[in-house]
Amino acid sequence: MAVGTISRLLDSERLGVASRKQQKYTHTSGSKSFARKEKEMEVHNGRKVGRLEFFKATHTKKDGSHMNVETEQIMVKANEKLAECETVDEDMQIVETEILTQVIGKERCGRVRGLGLGPTLKTYYGGTTSRTSTTSSAQSSEFVERFNQMEQQMQQLKEEREQERAKREEERAQECARYNALLGFLQTRFPGVTILGVDPAGSTSQSQNQPSGDE
Repeated sequence: MAVGTISRLLDSERLGVASRKQQKYTHTSGSKSFARKEKEMEVHNGRKVGRLEFFKATHTKKDGSHMNVETEQIMVKANEKLAECETVDEDMQIVETEILTQVIGKERCGRVRGLGLGPTLKTYYGGTTSRTSTTSSAQSSEFVERFNQMEQQMQQLKEEREQERAKREEERAQECARYNALLGFLQTRFPGVTILGVDPAGSTSQSQNQPSGDE
């Protein structure tokens, strides 16, 4: 074998080793293409597979453990964000894509983030590279806008729930005040009778009006 050929092979090997070291999110799909893996999951589940769901399936070992610490941190953050969006009426595939984009970043260098060194924008999304890049960028902008809308909806729901809770507490305090006022009236009219009183926290206590003076 020529010296030049050996040199090129060594350079190629060093480049491959360096690339693998830079790859944080090692997948478990092996030599199987991601397109094939995704198709198998769709057939098995009978539905379209979300990107976050697909990421988990391709980055988790058979025993359920994660490939590395980085992958585990991604899934923890992604699941936290996903739990916040469960009450929002929105397409979960869009939600999962936006969550994964927020956690690991947008696509770059023509690659799909989190899917290893193989899949490109073209092979994963289909279409030409330029068209796919444009489509992906447009979809990303749409995802960001819709995700922001969902966050606003969740914040509004939290505020409404807080207002309802404060209103219920105020109404209960007013009811307790009216009840205790009635209790005071009854104690003056019927001395010596034990009557349950209610405090604003909702607990009850016995109150007995003892007659004053010697009998």
